Amino acid sequence: MRSVDPEQKGEMIDKNSELKQLPCEEGSLLANEDVKMSEVYSAVLSVDINSLMDMFSGGPLEHKVMQKAGCVDYSPTEWELLNQNIYQRQISFKFDKILSRFGEALTTQRKYNLANRDGWVIEEVMTLQGVQHEDYSSIQLKYQMTSTSLKPSTCSIQVLLGIAWLKGAKQQKKVVKNVMSNSANRLREIFSEVEKELASKKEWEGHNDMIIT
Repeated sequence: MRSVDPEQKGEMIDKNSELKQLPCEEGSLLANEDVKMSEVYSAVLSVDINSLMDMFSGGPLEHKVMQKAGCVDYSPTEWELLNQNIYQRQISFKFDKILSRFGEALTTQRKYNLANRDGWVIEEVMTLQGVQHEDYSSIQLKYQMTSTSLKPSTCSIQVLLGIAWLKGAKQQKKVVKNVMSNSANRLREIFSEVEKELASKKEWEGHNDMIIT
């Protein structure tokens, strides 16, 4: 379940058309009948679910990882409780100079617990500012993260991606290929960095505990 290697990227994109197209739940942030979600990334991470969710807390880990992923002026708001189980926040950032043609990104995220399972779902709608898009209005992502029974301190993550198309879009196949490829690389980089950062933190804490004892 590890994410695909760069040399497998083309194969993943070719197989994308064969992936099951998953509609979003009614009433969710992504509830749009015209947007179908396909898997773009999946992995088993060597971190527990609570540590992984620290990546979405707005704290130092999230800022550090997103900065390394090329997100400049990364600014998330606090999570706001919408109802008993659903939280929502907004994020703004700019892509670094290498990706400057994409301009600024504005993102809305919503998170909620999985029913009867140890895990979370995060839904995300990202719009890109400062650049004209002829084909789509937003990129939509759905992260599902659950604890695994494989071994302690591991969790699985699956990310689905969908594109909200503008009327009269003509180059959907090309756009899907580019967005899927860029998103897969970005997600692989982000969660690989999360694993490294959390492993370093655990090592540092373990070393300090040895000194204290």
